Amino acid sequence: MAGFSEATLRRDFEVMMTATSHVRTYSLGLGIDRVPPLVRALGMRMTLGLYIGKDPAANDVEIARGVKIIERNADVIDRIIVGNETIEHGGLTPAQIIAAIRRVRTEFPGMKVGTAENWSIWLAHPELTKEVDFIGLHLLPYWDGVAEKDAVAYAMKRYGEIAAAFPEKPIIIGETGWPSMGETRQAAVPSLAAQADYVRAFAARAKDLDYFIVEAFDQPWKASSFESSVGPHWGVFDAARKPKIDLSR
Repeated sequence: MAGFSEATLRRDFEVMMTATSHVRTYSLGLGIDRVPPLVRALGMRMTLGLYIGKDPAANDVEIARGVKIIERNADVIDRIIVGNETIEHGGLTPAQIIAAIRRVRTEFPGMKVGTAENWSIWLAHPELTKEVDFIGLHLLPYWDGVAEKDAVAYAMKRYGEIAAAFPEKPIIIGETGWPSMGETRQAAVPSLAAQADYVRAFAARAKDLDYFIVEAFDQPWKASSFESSVGPHWGVFDAARKPKIDLSR
């Protein structure tokens, strides 16, 4: 996959500015390392993601690249997320991701460091919370097979369980959303109307929470990922960068 050009990145961020002033990235490859200066120029802020996987050499490259980026752009970076669903889908053990978090913390003194996992992983591995400055919490009722009409209440219930279990830790909802197309999963039925209803209802309930909607744009390449038929259809903008839903209602 080719890297993103600076013009493409600017276009995408100008589109995102119509919906948010704070973005989350997941890695530093494909030209994403050029995002922080763009975020600054546009008056936005960001949560920086470092991709951590099974390849130690690749992890070394990612962390070294992160050091250089943060040295130049700490003013627009609020926090660092080390790995994304790395225990659930990335094949790393809790001990391995804890080691990565500790290493990143030594490289980035003064920055808030955490990781992002589904609610069930945090409950199953409470030892993770001892290593992070914040809990990166994923609340995705579709994947849990919940009907859209019950999905926001379900997400807030899970949020409450995590807050009750770990009251000393701030919670960042790293992902929540609903797919606009794809296969039904138990009671969860993707549709554009369901996506619009979920995103608007969640935003209304979460006014005092820190959260990210997954995701900005539809991603056609995800058709070949483990997310199967719904993977390409989580964006609030389509692949042509046109709005799919009215976020103002």
